[in-house]
Amino acid sequence: MSLFVFGLNHHTSPLALREALMVPPPELSGALRAFHGRVAAAGDPHPGVALLQTCNRFEWYIRAQLPPARAREEVLAWMAARGGSSLVPSLDTALYEYAQEDAVRHVFRVAASLDSLVVGETEILGQVQAAYEQAREAGVIDRVLGMLFQRAIRIGKEVREKTPIGNGKVSIASIAVDLAETVLRDIAGKTAMVIGSGAMSEAALARLMERGIGQVIVLNRTFERARELAERFRGEAGPLDVLRNHLHRADIIISSTGAPEPILGVEAFRDAMARRRGNPILLIDIAVPRDVDPAVGALENVFYYDIDSLESQARISQQQRARAIAAAEQLVEEAVKGFGSWRRGLSAEPVVIALTRHFESARERELCRMRAKLDALPPEQRELVEQVAARIVGSLLHRPLEALKAAAAQGDAAELFSAVERLFGLPRQNNAEASDGDSDAPC
Repeated sequence: MSLFVFGLNHHTSPLALREALMVPPPELSGALRAFHGRVAAAGDPHPGVALLQTCNRFEWYIRAQLPPARAREEVLAWMAARGGSSLVPSLDTALYEYAQEDAVRHVFRVAASLDSLVVGETEILGQVQAAYEQAREAGVIDRVLGMLFQRAIRIGKEVREKTPIGNGKVSIASIAVDLAETVLRDIAGKTAMVIGSGAMSEAALARLMERGIGQVIVLNRTFERARELAERFRGEAGPLDVLRNHLHRADIIISSTGAPEPILGVEAFRDAMARRRGNPILLIDIAVPRDVDPAVGALENVFYYDIDSLESQARISQQQRARAIAAAEQLVEEAVKGFGSWRRGLSAEPVVIALTRHFESARERELCRMRAKLDALPPEQRELVEQVAARIVGSLLHRPLEALKAAAAQGDAAELFSAVERLFGLPRQNNAEASDGDSDAPC
């Protein structure tokens, strides 16, 4: 079985391409099942799949018995169906792929935020966790892919605990506020409007308050959530449907909703700028899909930035944490080796199960032959005999099973497996559910 990652991120594709593929939360479970069915129909009846989509990436994770070219073909076909066939030439160029150990390394680096726009940011770990839980709830993730995500989450936490990679400016929100200071020189006393109430909006509010913003306005589709955030940051709250009424008041707008299409267009900003008498507005749209029509950037004194525009700011932050990044990379490599050992160890399971069944079957046969004598014993003595027989089998199996598992983890177990099968008369094992041939009831 092969592990694959096929995806697009901020390094390889423009935001518009990633936007076209985004699956809204209500559709996610259906999309996962549909893609799982596509992979199964391609030649593997029991694949595992998961989807990780964030502001900066869109990635399919696949575990299946498929050639790499066929797996890529299925991903491209799904993406074309999702975003339109006109995207195929761009997708074919922008789509990256990783297989086997490289796929493991990639997901570990992603969870450790080493592949993020802002290296060290904290949001990605929760997004990896969510991708795992969504795939599990949809029933499309298998054992190995599930363990891959669990280990990725573990290494993500370990990197943050053992290195200073998370110190300093390590979130999209913090980079956005830094950009505001760069463009406007001083944000003290300014009015900021934050649209949306998710983790990024909350982080942006905290950063704005640290930098001495004068007033904040929080707008959200759910007014109660907007009011809750506004109260925490001594701001003003409002529902999303009053957005255009307040747009002219904002010097800085940071937007991060989950809307499937733009909520603000050119006309709204044209009206706002007329009411502001030309005073500039800095607009930072960190939503994917974007909340604001990029065409607003053509208006005079509207300074428009989207998620891809923050990359140069993020690069400066990354250079300042070079040592922490090197230490994190080392932890990732160790985790990759550990996962490889675990995965190779799975190859021992069929022969381990067959050998265990073989010994247990022998124990049951001998107890069966002695059944008449055992039945004559008092219950506590009969139970003691059965316990001793079980302990003897366990003791005899302990060293051989450990040796089989260790050899499998090292990747050189084929000859040993074959020898054990010949020595104990076991049939060749192809999967963990294979019978050892001695499973008939001995009595």
